[in-house]
Formats: sequence, structure tokens, C-alpha cells
Amino acid sequence: GIFTASTTVTINTAPTQGTPILNSTMGTNGTNENLTVYTTSVSDADSDATTTIVNWYVNDKSLLVLNMPFDANSSVVTRDYSPYSNNGSIVNGTVWNASGISGGAYSFDGFNDFISIPDSNSLRMASSLSVEVWYYSRQSSNAVLLSKRNASGTGQNYQLAILATNQIQYCATPNGCNSSLNALLTTGVWTHIVVTYNGSIVNFYKNGTLLSYANATGGPTPNSENLVIGSYAGGSGSFFNGSIDEVRIWNRTLTAEQVTVLYDAGRRKVNTTHSAETVAGETWKAQVFINDGLDDS
Repeated sequence: GIFTASTTVTINTAPTQGTPILNSTMGTNGTNENLTVYTTSVSDADSDATTTIVNWYVNDKSLLVLNMPFDANSSVVTRDYSPYSNNGSIVNGTVWNASGISGGAYSFDGFNDFISIPDSNSLRMASSLSVEVWYYSRQSSNAVLLSKRNASGTGQNYQLAILATNQIQYCATPNGCNSSLNALLTTGVWTHIVVTYNGSIVNFYKNGTLLSYANATGGPTPNSENLVIGSYAGGSGSFFNGSIDEVRIWNRTLTAEQVTVLYDAGRRKVNTTHSAETVAGETWKAQVFINDGLDDS
């Protein structure tokens, strides 16, 4: 007999949105007012849940050199929403899931999974910077969250790790590592980490609160290594076991007020810049994307 098999393929329809609205707290654009961007007329023909992704600009320059919310389901590539297109490649089966702190996240097995982002001039940080990560750990041992260093560790631009001693560690030049005081890091919960560097001081934040600070043992030394999420450079060790979400690298030293806003934004999905970040005479813009787990508006 003749047997016929059939299937129906559904093509995802990208979400749509109207023109976003950027307002200051009181509408007078003073430097004592926060800036908040609001979406309008968001729609998804497939009734998919959507997330909002924002890239901020000051005087037409992006504040983010890496903006990876991990909201799109892909087993091949992770999109960078900054204008520099520092997209990453999935290595050894890092798995996407829909259970991030906001939208999706990637799960790492602690054995050989990582995400590799090709080197670019925009990722070669030479002065002030801030590194932001949400993570959900299934381990209590040392693990690297992100790293731009060579395999030998003799040339590291910047690196963020969590230690078995319950500390957050930030490394820049060779042997130039600083660690926070006891951060009371726990497994099985989403945790927000931000480390800022202003040329001399390293600040360590956990869940929107300053933990400690230290005199930097060295500044960042730009190199040509790939940026790796979930391991040392090139997947050479200290693999992370858990999920990572909302990875961002800023080309400025974020204020304590803005770090708190970012922590709240991760939990409540509010897209706000604190007044402490603004200076009179600046022109601020916000670029908004709507993602439905697969495509963007």
C-alpha cells in the first residue's frame, strides 16, 4: 500500500510595536529626574509572551558594548543588541530555556558548555567599565561567569567569577584580581551581580546593594582574545554549572543608584535610567526591541 505522512509547519510571526515614549519623571527633563522608556501598541499575532529589550544612547553613543538578554531561542547563536553586533556562538550544547529572570536564559552543564563571542575593538576595554550578569548556580565551587583573557591567564582584559569562598572576583591585568567581602552566595536562586571599575576603585554589587569595594590591583589591558561566557577563554576550565541571563557590559562606571535600578528592572521589567547617570546638556535616546522568544519587532 501507499502511506502518506504529513505535517504542518507554522511560521512564527514577529511581534510589532508602536513608537516608544521616553519621558523624564516630571516631564521637564531636569538632571534630577529619572528617564523611563515606555512601549506602545505591542502586539503578537501568535499570542506569544513578549519581552522588552532596551539599548541606551548618550549623544548618539551606545552605553552598552554588549547587550545579551538571551530572550531568543537558538541553539546556534546569541544576539547582541548593542550596535556593535557582538553576537555569540553556542559551544558544546549550551541549552536555551524560557525560565530566565526575564524571558529566556542559557543553561550550562559545568562540564564543557560555553558561549564564545569573537573579539572586537568595542569589547577591548581600556578604562572605566561595568559588567552585569544574572546567574542561577547549581554549584558551590569556583566558576567563571565571563572572561576575556588568554588561556594562560597572562593577559586578561576583564573577568568575572564566583568563588567557593562566597566571594565575587574581578580580574583585569595579569595577577590583578580583586575579590569582594563575603557575598553569601547561594545556589538555587537567581542572583544579580554588577562589578564597576572607575580607573582606581572596583565596586562589587549583589542584588542591587554595594557589598564592598577595593583599590584596583590593575587596570584592564585590551587584548585580542574572544569573550567567553561560562568558562575561561576558549573553554579552558572553571566551567559554570547553572543558568546565565541578561549579560551586559557598559562602557562607563555605573552609579550605585543605577545598579539598584537594574536589579529592580530585572525583576519588574522596568526600563529606567536613574537621574544620577545624567549630565546637563546630554541628549539621551532609547532603542527598543520586542522579542517573542524567536523574533524581534
